[in-house]
This record gives sequence, C-alpha cells and structure tokens, in this order.
Amino acid sequence: MGNYEVSVAASAEAAISVSTAAVVDDAEQADIGFPMKKLGAFGQSAAGTVEVAHMGSLPIENPGLHLLRFSSEVKKQQLLIDRIRLRRMDRIK
Repeated sequence: MGNYEVSVAASAEAAISVSTAAVVDDAEQADIGFPMKKLGAFGQSAAGTVEVAHMGSLPIENPGLHLLRFSSEVKKQQLLIDRIRLRRMDRIK
C-alpha cells in the first residue's frame, strides 16, 4: 500500500518509545509483551512545550488497521499528544 513517514507533536515528562503493528485477530495483541516494530523514540520536553519528533518510515503492505503504542520506562508519565502525522512517501503509479 505504501510507505508513510510518521511524526508526533507531543510533550512528555520522560523518554517515550513508539512501536507499531498491524491489527490481528488476537486478544494477546493488547499485552505489553506482544511483538511490535519499533518506530522510534523521543525524549523529555522542556516544561510546557510541544515538540515534533520524526519517528521514521512505516511500511504498510496490506490495507487495514495499525496500532501505535506509546510506552515509557518510568512508573508515572504524563504525555500530551498534540497531533500525529502520517505522510505518504511514495505514489501509486
């Protein structure tokens, strides 16, 4: 279906990693241990500021739903997501 560039405008109190996977018919997919492809990470933001982080390329081979998982290594995290942008990198011929 194509390659998409993923960027996130967010404010975080600590480092956040972003992972993705196509949705499958498996209840275990909701668990933290389910295998997902790591897209990238972004670090702590200056207090009260929203920063844009480019996560990299997300290849989508089949139509359907995809999950984005935002995870942190700290016990208590405050994450404010302003926007998530998917931009098509290639065109259908």
